Amino acid sequence: MLAAGTAWCAGYTLVTLHTLVGALNALMSTLHTLVGALNALMSTLHTLVGALKTLMSTLHTLLGALSTMISALKTLLSTLHTLRRTLITLRTEVHHTGVAGITLGDVCTLLAMRLLFRLTQSAEIHSARVTGVTLGNRLALLTEVNDARITGFALSGGT
Repeated sequence: MLAAGTAWCAGYTLVTLHTLVGALNALMSTLHTLVGALNALMSTLHTLVGALKTLMSTLHTLLGALSTMISALKTLLSTLHTLRRTLITLRTEVHHTGVAGITLGDVCTLLAMRLLFRLTQSAEIHSARVTGVTLGNRLALLTEVNDARITGFALSGGT
């Protein structure tokens, strides 16, 4: 009987140890699953941080483009303002010189001469045929030329 009790006790101990090893195995599997879940969470957070960096970079680029557009619009407005002032000045000068029947081509020619005059900052318009002619002289020349020839009037030499 003692041998049977010892065998039963040894068998029970082995079953208990087997159950404990199974429980430890289940615990390790659970811990492995938790570590996998934490790894997936960290990977997701890493992806989100990357997406936020990309979003911030895109916003930075968009703000730079917007700043460039605003600068371009300011330049355009300044150019239009200068053009408006130049056209008003030309209209006043044309009115005072008595030019009648002025056409769009004449205004463009006068505008080009006015801009050339401003660029050279000089009283002379340099060309191949005419030198030393001031803007006032050009306007006086324009008043003496008929409409057909005013349309073809060029900065390079004129009539």
